[in-house]
Amino acid sequence: MLHSYKYYVSWIILLFIVFNLSSCKKKIDSYSPEQLFEKYNKSVVLIRNSYIYSIKINNSEAYFTDIKDDNIQDLTFDKDTAINRKNTIFGTGFFVSQDGKIATNRHVINPPINTDKVIENLKLDFINKKMNLKITKLNWMIRSST
Repeated sequence: MLHSYKYYVSWIILLFIVFNLSSCKKKIDSYSPEQLFEKYNKSVVLIRNSYIYSIKINNSEAYFTDIKDDNIQDLTFDKDTAINRKNTIFGTGFFVSQDGKIATNRHVINPPINTDKVIENLKLDFINKKMNLKITKLNWMIRSST
């Protein structure tokens, strides 16, 4: 006697449920905070990132390190001055390979800025100072990262 389609589907569903319930018996390890620290403390790293920004203005390179409310605070055409004023931020990362690769959040390595707004505000600032301004490129430069 042939069984109906529903009969086979019912058996498949029943077997699927039994299989899943039987596989749920494995106990998941739980760790205390101290045990977690002991297990993973060698894989977490502190990242220090020092950086400056560069921008092309009227075919010259200008530099800055600070942005507040989308406005450049310390524009200079002297790279050494910018490097001396460099911003430094800290974050955490994790070793993800035996050869030393580290995973971290993007904002640790590349602090977010609203590039369009920064350029717009800079142009307005130059217009207010009655200076001609042609911005061709805004870059973010890593000066050191350890």
